[in-house]
Amino acid sequence: LLSPLHYLLTMKFLAVTAPVFFSIVHHLIREIAALEAPGGPSYPVDAVAQNYTDDEGVLLQGFLSLPPTATQAALPVVVVLHDSSGPDTYEKQRATMVARELGYIGFAADVFGLLTDIPEDTGGWAGPYAEFVAQLTNNATLMALRIRAAVDHVKSLPEVDAERVALIGYCLGGTGIVHYLNSGEKGASAGAVGFHPSIMGNWAGPVGNITIPSLFQTGGSDFLTGPKAMAKLEDDLNGAGATWETVRYAKINHAFTNWFSPYYDARADARSWNSMTSFLEVQFGERTYESSQPVEAVAAVAYADENDDGFPLQGYLSVPDATAAVRRPVVII
Repeated sequence: LLSPLHYLLTMKFLAVTAPVFFSIVHHLIREIAALEAPGGPSYPVDAVAQNYTDDEGVLLQGFLSLPPTATQAALPVVVVLHDSSGPDTYEKQRATMVARELGYIGFAADVFGLLTDIPEDTGGWAGPYAEFVAQLTNNATLMALRIRAAVDHVKSLPEVDAERVALIGYCLGGTGIVHYLNSGEKGASAGAVGFHPSIMGNWAGPVGNITIPSLFQTGGSDFLTGPKAMAKLEDDLNGAGATWETVRYAKINHAFTNWFSPYYDARADARSWNSMTSFLEVQFGERTYESSQPVEAVAAVAYADENDDGFPLQGYLSVPDATAAVRRPVVII
């Protein structure tokens, strides 16, 4: 049992901190309640093809999507890096989502090349197509060069705020983000988000400090981001002084965000999209976590532990809207 002094100190601490905790929890409950999976196979595509070249003169073709509401101000841009099937409908949908749902400029980039002869994907881990993809997954320099070309291109556009450029990458694109960070690139300075990257094996580590904040979201059952691979990724990021976050989703496989994949998971897709959204809001300077002042009143509530001879207890209750006759979720701190 607590001594009277410890009890008083504990009650004083709760009286000071509980309002802050209640305010934060109330905000999280509202976000969780509103959670739903964005996008889907029928999500529209509103993106215009734009050609550009990399430093070696290879012709690339991306797809630009602008927010529906016209604005005179330059906007942040999110470069979408495609999976191993190339920049197709899925990446165009994601770029459109960036524009329509988030209000940023979306650009589905190309790391294959418009005129490149791409072998047919016959499935499996061997054959001409697998060897073609491996040219990028095993060549950090080439992958970073192709991503740099997309970043340089969007920075040249008059609609873009060149100081607020971020990357998001799916599967192969997530691998590209690992290579881009490790290569010491700094163009996409706002941040980078990798979804279920393929990082098996022993890839090249950082060449210097990593200054771009990153977020990696992976499936707990994805063999392409197993425990050893994630441990190496985190060790590399730590060794390079990076600011990073990782999120793992239990029992979730590779390609969980791709609604065209048999491994698609709506819940993990929605949660990862919302995590990405919060990350980008902070990196683009639209949200801060510096102020946690309570906005609702907190009242002391006396109760007793009936299993301990009615031992007296006191808690603190915060209700978002005491006048609303509706049952609400509760979080016990």
